[in-house]
Amino acid sequence: MGAIEADPIPVRLGGGERPLSPAQERMWLLDRLEADAGAYNVFLAHRLRGDLDADRLAAAVGAIAARHEILRTTYASRDGEPVQIVREPGDGVPLERLDLSGLPAGSREARARELAAERIRRPFDLAAGPPWRASLLRLDEREHVLCVVFHHIAVDGWSTELFSAELAALYPDPYGQAPAPPALQYGDYAAWQRERLAEEAAGQLAYWRDRLADPPVLDLPLDRPRPATRGA
Repeated sequence: MGAIEADPIPVRLGGGERPLSPAQERMWLLDRLEADAGAYNVFLAHRLRGDLDADRLAAAVGAIAARHEILRTTYASRDGEPVQIVREPGDGVPLERLDLSGLPAGSREARARELAAERIRRPFDLAAGPPWRASLLRLDEREHVLCVVFHHIAVDGWSTELFSAELAALYPDPYGQAPAPPALQYGDYAAWQRERLAEEAAGQLAYWRDRLADPPVLDLPLDRPRPATRGA
């Protein structure tokens, strides 16, 4: 099978409201139907052992949010239709810090699990944003748990692996020269996909209008003659 060539996805310039992809729109609708369920939360949790600079970790988390627009996106409704609005890079997610080291050693692990589970279940407000949260739980000086929760409208399983990889790459020097943001953001793809679907729908509509422009008269056989006037 030969390769299929596709038109390049254009990069949009400037801000403003943007359309959702069909997948995002489905997720937005499901979230509105089950806003309190938290059923569409995706999470990752990392146990961090050894020396940890929490400020540096927080800076690395903020750098990831600055790189990816989807992590700074909120979702509004305009005349019943959803739109996505990208916030400025400074509107990132602060790293919540919870210190459990003051608890008895035997109860820290259970308490950390409780706190992580509560944050995983907690629903998101997609209109207020952001669609993710990050918490650092300190068990003792050399053991922490990082819990990051996303709404599925912003990430999938592959995205969480990318987040972990970028966090590991940025943590050693989050204050240095950060890699340039990806030239193509998810919002570019959503707009391109919407345009492609609209073009395909217009072509199909034109085809069927042409085929049905002069339909034949349907003359089905009847079991008895049709009267000129309607009877009782």
